[in-house]
Amino acid sequence: DIAETSYTVTGLSAETEYCFAVTTFNEAGESEKSETICANTYKAGTQIVLIGEGTLQNYYTPISNYGNYALYSLSQQIYLKDEINSEPCAITGISFHNKTGAPNTRQIVVYMTNTNKSSYASGSDWVDVSESDIVYQGEHTFGAADEWTTIEFSTPFIYRGKNVIITVNDKTGSTKYYSGYDSFYATAVTDVRALY
Repeated sequence: DIAETSYTVTGLSAETEYCFAVTTFNEAGESEKSETICANTYKAGTQIVLIGEGTLQNYYTPISNYGNYALYSLSQQIYLKDEINSEPCAITGISFHNKTGAPNTRQIVVYMTNTNKSSYASGSDWVDVSESDIVYQGEHTFGAADEWTTIEFSTPFIYRGKNVIITVNDKTGSTKYYSGYDSFYATAVTDVRALY
């Protein structure tokens, strides 16, 4: 019996799917079971880093199919080492939180760069991707409204304890109609840390 509205399950095995359903009860009796939700645990030793508060709406990073007319898009974002707050390690994926949208598949290339750069001086101050590592290339399906979309890298990125630049090049090359185009949760910062 749990009196709180949340519960941490311990003792789970790595790389295993677990499914949960909950009920509530009081003096009137017990409710029907909730919808069953399933999730997979990560590999042993995996650390999840959550950056930002996600209070703003952004239509342009990591991709833009705004208005359902986009053939291509290009975005670049800087994440600071203080936000990442991790020792050097291998980064195996990145997730973005959809605010609006419908599942849609795009052809993307994701680049990552260790850098000392902490902001952009202007809207043309892009970092050349020739200095970057390609960590993912291929089709990726972005999620529906209020879903997290995770890009699992085909090549892990070796993080060296610096700031990180993430560049996403959407090379789809054709318009596709989606019942809802994507926007993503974002966090306000004082410096220019995203270009698109």
